[in-house]
Amino acid sequence: MRTSLNLPLFAFLISFLCILGCESTPAETIDPDYLTEVESWRKQRLENLTSPTGWLTLSGLFWLKEGDNYFGSAAENQLIFPGEYPDKMGRIVLEEDSVWIEIATDLPVTVEGETIGQIGLSGLENPVILEYQSLSWFLLKRGGKYGVRLRDSLHEARAHFSTIDHYPVHPDGKVTARLVKSERPDTLLMKNVLDMEIPYPTEGRLVFEWEGQERSISVLDGGAEEYFLIFADETTGTETYPAGRYLYTPKVDQDGLTYIDFNTAYNPPCAFTEFATCLLPPPENRIAAAIRFGEKDYGEH
Repeated sequence: MRTSLNLPLFAFLISFLCILGCESTPAETIDPDYLTEVESWRKQRLENLTSPTGWLTLSGLFWLKEGDNYFGSAAENQLIFPGEYPDKMGRIVLEEDSVWIEIATDLPVTVEGETIGQIGLSGLENPVILEYQSLSWFLLKRGGKYGVRLRDSLHEARAHFSTIDHYPVHPDGKVTARLVKSERPDTLLMKNVLDMEIPYPTEGRLVFEWEGQERSISVLDGGAEEYFLIFADETTGTETYPAGRYLYTPKVDQDGLTYIDFNTAYNPPCAFTEFATCLLPPPENRIAAAIRFGEKDYGEH
């Protein structure tokens, strides 16, 4: 008597035996040279962040008022330096667009290793860095306002830092991009975390394809060889830092092409300190897609 065949069971057995007998497709491998490149970038990133002048050392940001601005550890100073330092260390004077500092008598504050008593701070190409024990400070200007940024190489944020979580490295995070230049010299009106509006020159926008759609990011000046990008995406505020992420990429070649490697997207300084003045992504740099490459969120600032 012929036995009836159970077709569904038979099909399952054939599929199972095929899986056992056939060689499985090897998992996608990532070019080790590319992995080394990204890992080297990350190593340098952490070295810069944790250096004696890195963002983890920031311990104060003070906006100057017109006239005298006294500094030191005493509470009556306009600039209160946290820590066990002299009550009165000197004063910083702002007169219209001119700023200079006067150091209290016999206090060994140095500039490039030389003890100084008074020195001008404004109108210089490079800021004057003043140092006293583990502290260093310098003048900055944001949105037409003068301020003083204070660093402490012994800051607890630097001492307790471990690492930054990030998405797995994958070549899909590196995409070709072309520059669409502005028809005329153009600027982007950027806002920072202090709600200051600052105009920045832009050469145009980088256009690239992501998830089958054309996207673009307006670029800022990143120096002679690079563009600076500030962007937000659908991970912003949940998996990545709420104020967006930063990225540098090479300037375009003779064909107008470059690449964007989101594996090197990183947290802005404001993720690590309340004393930074980070720029925020402009509306046109908010990407309607999840960019799960680069650094994840860090800190509570």
